[in-house]
Amino acid sequence: MRWKGLLIGFGLLLVTATACGQRTDAIAPDQPATQPGGPPITASPPATSAPASPPAGQLSPPAGGTALAGSQVDFTALPAGFPREVWVSGDDKTVYIRAEQGGCGRAGANLLEEGTQRVVISLIETQSQLKGQMCPMIISYPVVSVPLSAPLGQRTVVLSSAQQQN
Repeated sequence: MRWKGLLIGFGLLLVTATACGQRTDAIAPDQPATQPGGPPITASPPATSAPASPPAGQLSPPAGGTALAGSQVDFTALPAGFPREVWVSGDDKTVYIRAEQGGCGRAGANLLEEGTQRVVISLIETQSQLKGQMCPMIISYPVVSVPLSAPLGQRTVVLSSAQQQN
């Protein structure tokens, strides 16, 4: 007899649990929801605004920039698959390079040498080291710039890449 009581109790518990999960106020897709004693509730898209500041690194080369010929740029020290785009400004005193950065990394460039025959630039990706920080699996290709003290002219641009911790 005891098992009948347990079975009835379990049955009541099951009916109560499933009844709480049912929704009796189903709304047709073309009808707005209403609050008791209130006006219809309508969904509105979230407000969006323009970002306060531009993202780190520009995404396109500068206006008036001229692409350098492949013979004037040495890409041999860059990893396979790394972007190979280099421009010079209209006044020939700034070099712009397409770089690569990951989700928690920021691309930058350092002028290592500016000689009479060549200009050596290291593309740096600074990685964040915040403990527990989650980084998106996104790679982006911003354009970084390096100012020169004299016009580039016919000098060769030698590129390398490195990573550093922040």
